[in-house]
Amino acid sequence: MSHCKTCGAPVLWTETASGVTMPVDPKPCRDGNLTVEPADDSRSPPIAFFIRRGQHVEEGKRFKSHFATCPQAAQHRNR
Repeated sequence: MSHCKTCGAPVLWTETASGVTMPVDPKPCRDGNLTVEPADDSRSPPIAFFIRRGQHVEEGKRFKSHFATCPQAAQHRNR
């Protein structure tokens, strides 16, 4: 677990299925649009999957990208 450089909130570093690194808020939330699964290799980061419309996800298994919740997210966007 690490912390966001700008707001200090805890973040879980994940990788998307396409290999992009993404910070995720570690606390589950009802309106999250991601699930997080452990990687096959214990040395690799967990994998974040976007939830498809209509996909059933167990309670407590939904997460949000930290980009969606960070008050300073604009500082991290590509210009």
